[in-house]
Amino acid sequence: MAWILVPSLVSLRSEFNEVAPARDRASDGAIGDGEHSQNSSDHNPDETGKTPSEDADSVNEVHAIDVDNTGPWPAGMSMEKAVQVVVLRHRTGLDDRLQNVIYNRRIWSRSWGWTAREYTGPNPHDHHAHFSSRYTTAQESDRRPWGLLAQFGDVVLQSDIDEIVTTTTTKVVAALKPVITAVVGDVLKGIDTAPLRNGRTVGGSINALVAESGDGVVNVIERETAARFDEVTKELTAVRQSLTQTPPPAV
Repeated sequence: MAWILVPSLVSLRSEFNEVAPARDRASDGAIGDGEHSQNSSDHNPDETGKTPSEDADSVNEVHAIDVDNTGPWPAGMSMEKAVQVVVLRHRTGLDDRLQNVIYNRRIWSRSWGWTAREYTGPNPHDHHAHFSSRYTTAQESDRRPWGLLAQFGDVVLQSDIDEIVTTTTTKVVAALKPVITAVVGDVLKGIDTAPLRNGRTVGGSINALVAESGDGVVNVIERETAARFDEVTKELTAVRQSLTQTPPPAV
């Protein structure tokens, strides 16, 4: 009989894959093997009568996954830390979708407040972590984030921020340059023929004054605009430094 994995655990597995796309999946699993099928297990489809509990629907669903602990993981992450994030969220009431977690000879369960106890089953779960979903409809169908991406994913390196600041500033200045040139040109055309004494014009007088410094009106404005963007860059750099100096949240 065909089976599916409950949506909440599909979401958890996907989050592991997103935070560590190249991770080893050799010990991953969902539906149980022949040994599991002989006993009551969350790895058995729930319409077989071989599960610790039952849900309200008639869909043949599996309520457990195993996730390989090998990695490779992003900097600062390990399966131990991932398990602690998930368990802590349940212990503090941020999440309530799991019934128990088993990893490296320990088990945490909703039944006793998510404290760690020794796991004495035949498989020590030292090559993968086991996650069992609750059988209640709201919990098994809940696809909300699990906290792994928030804790370990989307790491922005200082070099990434430097590149973003430099590239953005350069593009903004480049985009504004033709605008500034066009605007100044239009203004000068409009006032160029405005008469002044001694037969001079407004536009000619402006150009004459600026020319004394060996530069042109457009170049002066462009140079000043670039200077203002240098100031913006310094502000963005200060923000970057404050971000990189902030310690990550404790696991």
